Amino acid sequence: MCGLTSYGEAMALVLHINNMKRAPTFDGNDYAKWKLKMKSHLKSINREVWNVTETKFEVANAEAPTPAEEKKQQANDVAVGAFHEALDEKAFELIKNIEVSHDIWAKLEEAY
Repeated sequence: MCGLTSYGEAMALVLHINNMKRAPTFDGNDYAKWKLKMKSHLKSINREVWNVTETKFEVANAEAPTPAEEKKQQANDVAVGAFHEALDEKAFELIKNIEVSHDIWAKLEEAY
């Protein structure tokens, strides 16, 4: 086989491979079309990446997140990276200091 020893390693490889696809570029025009493409892109990376974007999550104890919370944090980081890749300079300026993918999605919805 390919030498993967756990389901977690296999999923990490899948996330890595899927994450190599480029996010759809948003240049400030036709937000509705871009939104559909971006939703599909995030889902294609991993359903959890879309889930944390669609539904805000909270970590009960930031000093000691549970394994489930850590997975959500990782999915959030992947989604935030995809947004950073997708947005032109003007749109990026709106969200550059936001660290939660759900909040980025909401900010873009509000702005466009």
